[in-house]
Amino acid sequence: MEVLSRSGSFFYDTLKYQIRFRESLNEKDLLPLHCEAILSYYGIQNSDARSLCEDLNSVAQEVVKRVGFEEAIGRFAALPMPLPRCFVEEFAAEDDHGRKNRIHAVLRKGPSPVHRFHALRLASAVDGPLFCRLGRRLLRTLLSETGDLESRAYLAVLNWTAAAIGRTPVAATWSRATRLFATWAHGTQVFAIYRRERLPFIWFEEEFGKRVGDQLLNDLETSFSKGRDVGDPSGVSVPELLLTGIAYGNLGTQLPDDLAIKGRELWFDRSGEYPLPTLWAVPGLAPNALSAFTGEPLLEALSTLLGPEVGSGFNADFRDTVRTQSLAAIVTEEQRVAGWIGLAALFCASPPPEEDAHRIEEGLSALDFLALAASDRDSERARGLSLISGRLPHVQDEAVRESITRSLVRLAAWYGANDGTETEARHLVTLVLSHAWPIPLRNRSMEGFSDLCLQVAERFQKFVPVCREAVHRLCHDYPPHEASVLWLLAVRLRAMN
Repeated sequence: MEVLSRSGSFFYDTLKYQIRFRESLNEKDLLPLHCEAILSYYGIQNSDARSLCEDLNSVAQEVVKRVGFEEAIGRFAALPMPLPRCFVEEFAAEDDHGRKNRIHAVLRKGPSPVHRFHALRLASAVDGPLFCRLGRRLLRTLLSETGDLESRAYLAVLNWTAAAIGRTPVAATWSRATRLFATWAHGTQVFAIYRRERLPFIWFEEEFGKRVGDQLLNDLETSFSKGRDVGDPSGVSVPELLLTGIAYGNLGTQLPDDLAIKGRELWFDRSGEYPLPTLWAVPGLAPNALSAFTGEPLLEALSTLLGPEVGSGFNADFRDTVRTQSLAAIVTEEQRVAGWIGLAALFCASPPPEEDAHRIEEGLSALDFLALAASDRDSERARGLSLISGRLPHVQDEAVRESITRSLVRLAAWYGANDGTETEARHLVTLVLSHAWPIPLRNRSMEGFSDLCLQVAERFQKFVPVCREAVHRLCHDYPPHEASVLWLLAVRLRAMN
């Protein structure tokens, strides 16, 4: 039984029948007893898991020997990474009938958006009317309303998977690349098994969107210092997933006119004049531990798919114009929020270029947090404060940091006096973590973080339980010999509550 509990094949076969016969399942039932089984399903042992991205082709060849080509390619098509070379070479050596069978083997292991991306990639690599029709059918599915709903449901499952795996003890011993690998591999398998039972898309969002949870401590600190990984599903939107996946699958070819219209509806704002801000990100700033195709330059992919007539104006020059205007706007009263929107779109949570860092810090120093919070309440989409959270970890000037600390304390008092909500408390926890968490190589202490949490908690009661929940999780992730300050903070927060 111990051997079977470490077998990924046994786990997924069992889960398939449990779901088919509508057995009642909880979170633990949807994860293997030993999460190493997710890696062993791909022929990866703990000893070589840290180098899996560098040697994925050798790993894939071993899996082919063990389970056969069609089963192996279906497994690796669950990942947001280019297929290993051995699959591409074998596919190219087949005749048309064999290639068609290989593509359908990939699709049978789904359905999921990622399986469709890889099938599209294989179909696009072959000339001939058969594969052209297959490619167009895949594109129509991905760009349809069904494709949009499927992608939303899929991301809900991936985000649940990331949190569920992060709560297991073994995840803390894995590298960031290994955790992301396991998240996409397992999340895609779970999604595909449920989808084969034809459950409605809304069910996935309702069931898997209930509990996401915090990032693992190592990932949290890496996100603060280097930015969120492009393979982290919590940072991937539906338009981004479909844009990068289709660009990868379509091999840099322009979409047919009818599908380009659908793409423009998906990737442009309501006016139809500009791409969505989530697609403006400066390429290469965020880490990409998996070498995932979700890290492809978004505006460049847009230009490729929609053609030069639509996308030629959205390139590096466009980003530079947005950057210049945004840096000027963050110090003005009228355009301040628009400026932070532009910077958040360009840099996400990554460190800004050195030449821009000082001007961004000046903007943060002059920012009226209370006015921004009041503006968030009056607007349909409260986003002003959330936009600056990605900037706070990268502030270096000590005077600016002290100014931000005072602003957060005043903001807490304002929320406390103006019926602050639980949602606002959660946003404030994010701001406090972003600003004060002692990131390695930053001049910040655990004592300073604890002091700020207590100051905010004294002024805003609804902050207390939300902060305590986050601190309690961090206590368990932090090395025991260094966690005394955190445990004391957790005790003091509990006493407040």
